[in-house]
Amino acid sequence: MTANDPARLELTPDEMRALGYRAVDMVVEHWTNLPQKSAAVHVELEDLRPTLREPLPETAGDWRDALDFARDNVFEVMGQIAHPRFLAFVPGPSNFVGAMADVMTSGYNTAASLWRETPGPAELELTTLEWLKELCGLADDCEGIFVSGGSVANLTG
Repeated sequence: MTANDPARLELTPDEMRALGYRAVDMVVEHWTNLPQKSAAVHVELEDLRPTLREPLPETAGDWRDALDFARDNVFEVMGQIAHPRFLAFVPGPSNFVGAMADVMTSGYNTAASLWRETPGPAELELTTLEWLKELCGLADDCEGIFVSGGSVANLTG
């Protein structure tokens, strides 16, 4: 297998399930233990950089090793912005249901950008916006779109 081999990222259905179950288990573990974690992270650049600045791999590695590495050296080495004691700024709310919705959205490669191309997702967005408009008591002629966060909202505005 070479770096240009498109099959290097292909998995069998059983491998896909195993990877998905392991990723879900990691997220469940994270959410279950979040209150016991520190809201802030204290790490020095000179301690972290050697761990993450590896040479470009020449061969594919095992996805299990990659997940363990990411858990230990990326996801556990960050401020926990969903933590109940994280007060540095107001992050977008997150929870397990939202994470699974992200899995589904990414897994189906959904883009609700054009109704003719993705009528289901686009109409769901329009319906959800109508619900939010009703919940907030906004006028019938109000419109909006969902964006990824505050920065994109500011750019869009």
